[in-house]
This record gives sequence, structure tokens and C-alpha cells, in this order.
Amino acid sequence: SVWRIAAALLRDRDATENLVQQVFVDAYFNLDQYAQGTDFGAWIRTVARNRLRKELRTAVRDGRRLATYRDRLAERLR
Repeated sequence: SVWRIAAALLRDRDATENLVQQVFVDAYFNLDQYAQGTDFGAWIRTVARNRLRKELRTAVRDGRRLATYRDRLAERLR
């Protein structure tokens, strides 16, 4: 289910693989936050959604920086 969440939104196999790996690394480092006896699948999906949101925010931020750089470069070349 973690793969499906990432693949549906990223639509890129390499990006999906990287994100899923990072989700499980995040989960490992935060296992102390998992409450035993609760639904582990729901918990790991929450970890995945949080990681995905972080990655998407970073991508948007990077896209804005790139657009600003392109605009400034175009001005200089004129």
C-alpha cells in the first residue's frame, strides 16, 4: 500500500522507489512512536503520506527557485 500511494502521486518508478525506501527508513527511526497493538499498516501509511508531503513541498520549492533562476538568467542575457 505504501508503494501504491507513492506511485499514484509521483508517476515515476525511480522516484517511487526512492520515496518508499525513505519511508521505511523514517519508520525505522520512529518506531518508538508506534503504539503496539494499533494498526501498523495505518501507521506506516501515515509515515508515507508525511514523507510524500515533504517531498512534494520540496519539489514545489525547487521548481520556484528554478523558475526564478531562469527569469534572472533570461534578463541578464537580454
